[in-house]
Amino acid sequence: MQKLGEFKLPNFFNYPPYFTLQPVRDTREKQIQLWKELIIDYCKTQKIFVIGIEDEFPLFTNTVIENFDSARSLTHEAREALLSALVSEGRAEWMDKGRRKCLILWHRIQDWADILLQFREHDNWSTGRKDDAFRIAYCGRYLLLLLWSNTWLEICNNPLYFI
Repeated sequence: MQKLGEFKLPNFFNYPPYFTLQPVRDTREKQIQLWKELIIDYCKTQKIFVIGIEDEFPLFTNTVIENFDSARSLTHEAREALLSALVSEGRAEWMDKGRRKCLILWHRIQDWADILLQFREHDNWSTGRKDDAFRIAYCGRYLLLLLWSNTWLEICNNPLYFI
């Protein structure tokens, strides 16, 4: 089984047709579902929050596939289709109008909000201990994610107050 660092890649990652959008609807839906799961799992384990369509994101290319003259890579169209599928199910958000960068949500915004709320309620947020403040980092490095989560909590009448 192929790995990226310590991350184990699924078997389909070595199957060249999965790097080309499939023309048959049922096959394409299955292909996109497998890719969505892979992207979320990889980003979560590697603590990756942003994927750029033009970036050298490790999952977008497989250098091990030898049946081709060069490494097998997803096209721009395929990358956009996969990220758009994540956006449509609430697992990502486009960060720009040009759809070049995508904020990956290992958890949906509502779930991040619940994580923040649990952190506040169960981890002594109110004590103001410095080490607790740093533990929030596991919720993400992007302020945008924290703000969206807090907006969700405000909608639910339970906002967090940042000092």
